[in-house]
Amino acid sequence: METGRIPNDFVIVAELDRKIIGLLLLIFYYRFDEACPSAWIENLFVLKAFRGYRVATRLVDLAKELAKRRGCKALSLIVGLRNLAGLRFYRQCGFKINKAVGLASQELGNRVPFCPGEGQSATLGRR
Repeated sequence: METGRIPNDFVIVAELDRKIIGLLLLIFYYRFDEACPSAWIENLFVLKAFRGYRVATRLVDLAKELAKRRGCKALSLIVGLRNLAGLRFYRQCGFKINKAVGLASQELGNRVPFCPGEGQSATLGRR
């Protein structure tokens, strides 16, 4: 099996005057349970000074376009249920919040543990 021909991870960058003001990490994977490709937004960040200028919306729109080109059935992410601004933003982008999906994590003993908090799944696409 040959690997590396089609990248599965993309960092989409928003720049202004050659400085990064936002980024989105997009991951492609294959869903064996549904026998189809899917995409996952692992991270979305915009500098505070540039929030409210639709930078995040443009990043998500490009992620959607890349996912559609790859034939993905869904584009998913996790957003905390207490993150009201995030919930509102993703709903405006067309995501449906699925409160029934849980998030499982395990402490790996790193010096600065990753704690996603209370997260739930948000999905854009057919179900």
